[in-house]
Amino acid sequence: MTTIIDIVSKIAALLEPLSEEERRKVVRMIAAYNGEATPAAESLMPEADAQEDDLPVSSQARVWMKRHGISTEELEQVYHLGSEGIEIIASDIPGRSGQQVRHVYLLSGIQQLLSDGRPVFADGAARAVCGSFGCYDPGNHSKYVASFKNEVSGNKERGWTLTTPGLKRAAELIKKIAEAAK
Repeated sequence: MTTIIDIVSKIAALLEPLSEEERRKVVRMIAAYNGEATPAAESLMPEADAQEDDLPVSSQARVWMKRHGISTEELEQVYHLGSEGIEIIASDIPGRSGQQVRHVYLLSGIQQLLSDGRPVFADGAARAVCGSFGCYDPGNHSKYVASFKNEVSGNKERGWTLTTPGLKRAAELIKKIAEAAK
């Protein structure tokens, strides 16, 4: 039996190569084709508060921020949101080695969500961030990554994607880092 999640996953894959505006247009066209009132773009992609209008992040990241109550100030304690890209700048990654690796992978997923709207990242990029924070342990790294449970999906070769629980945990982590930075 095909579930709604299966259908949404297939549609999302088809829409992936399109621009944000093209994706919205397709959704409006499908609604019109089915005789439904055409949903307003705002109802499809809630916008962040006016103070965050100039925030250089994807619209999907704005939705995630709103859903999890992440403020611009909290985000800026963890990321540099520059015109040349988004960089993890947290002053400290909490936890011991294994927890720090997990936290870096969560933050790496959000870094990509902020920049291109998808929480998908390469293993090598996350390992490099681990190295910059001093938590890359070649002997134990694979063991740490295997312990992430349901927060990430994927593998070293294909890359990683934050799952719904991972997106939630990353939001909690960002709030914790921002609070500690005060």
